[in-house]
Amino acid sequence: MKTRILITFLAVTLAACAPAQTGTADIQNTAIAAGWTDAFLTQTAMPTATLPPRTITPTATYVVFPATPPPTPVPAPILTPNPIQVERWQEYQAELGVALFSFTFPHKPPRDHPPEEYRDALCEWDILGQTDQAVFVWAQCRSADNLESSSGPAVIYLEPDGSIRNVVVSEMEEDESSQLAAYDLHLFPTDVQKALCLHYFWLTPQCRFIVPDYHYPNYLPVDRPRILVLGSHLDYRKTHPEEPPLVVLLVVLVTLPTPIPTQPTYPMITPDAVQIEIWRDYEDALALAIFKSSYKRDEFLCEWEILGRSDREVYVWAVCMSIFPVGSGGLPYHGTMPAVIHIETDGTVQSVEIPGGGADYAPDIRRMFPPEAQNRYFSGLVHFQELTDHLNWRREHPEEPPLVILSATPAATPTP
Repeated sequence: MKTRILITFLAVTLAACAPAQTGTADIQNTAIAAGWTDAFLTQTAMPTATLPPRTITPTATYVVFPATPPPTPVPAPILTPNPIQVERWQEYQAELGVALFSFTFPHKPPRDHPPEEYRDALCEWDILGQTDQAVFVWAQCRSADNLESSSGPAVIYLEPDGSIRNVVVSEMEEDESSQLAAYDLHLFPTDVQKALCLHYFWLTPQCRFIVPDYHYPNYLPVDRPRILVLGSHLDYRKTHPEEPPLVVLLVVLVTLPTPIPTQPTYPMITPDAVQIEIWRDYEDALALAIFKSSYKRDEFLCEWEILGRSDREVYVWAVCMSIFPVGSGGLPYHGTMPAVIHIETDGTVQSVEIPGGGADYAPDIRRMFPPEAQNRYFSGLVHFQELTDHLNWRREHPEEPPLVILSATPAATPTP
């Protein structure tokens, strides 16, 4: 099992050192697969993990109150489509597929099929800006046979009636040895360029000149969660091609402002008194479910955000990490995953269930989580970066509780 988990670090290291075999858009998709393989997506079905019971020692009673989180990196500023775009989403998908698959990436031979044969590709896209005549998007597409993928920024130019005039994909240059990429972004407004750098681009040095104090992302599923969400929905739509893309579901299934405010506030859902008292049991159960045979008590830490709850279930997004480095690379085990914590009537942990991998991932999310929890996850309303930063800090301070506990503890002192 340890070997399987180390695939993550080997894949990331090899991706940084090996000669480029694909374009950056495809590299990002490959990095998603490598990073998300942590310890779980290589398996098609994940059995529920049950933690041995632990003796509970009563502690001081805490007063729970709704917490307002400190400023954090905000979700991608996704705009909702207008009624014409919702009605014509299949036209938008077809034109994006043709445009993305007609683009020839540097150091890669032309595609085997003419562009028109990719009109039946499946695509997901986020609207990052728009004018009366243009829609600026990040798009991810897969061919109908699921053998090819392509992604990147694009501009959809519109006719006065809202129909598509043409689609222009941003030109891209790539260094063959380092795989660092540079995009031609002169067609995109400044705020869209910033959104691309902060939420979608991966190995893109030019972002240092677009975003002040820009830092390269360290771990793709955490630092670029929107790419993972779009890819997960593409996985689901492979077997449900009639399902519309997430950009349409934002209008059809989710009530969101248009556009999402640039500085949204979404407080953490705080745990109840029992969960606060026995938070170490919750942490142990999550780490056991994610790392399974590699798990050792007191050697793993977890942060989690509550997406919703019922009488006997708590729905969370969790990120866990080993305290100590593993192997010669000096990197820790690292895993992220939505999870369902099944609890007993007294609030203690019964078991933890996580979704399966690959094509099972998106269907399991829909089976395991209620709509409101799905909406929070797929809309990116999770404090991904804040949780990860606190987790890294706790590796040096393992006695400190996770952020979800601090958010519900009046006497809590913010992490330095």
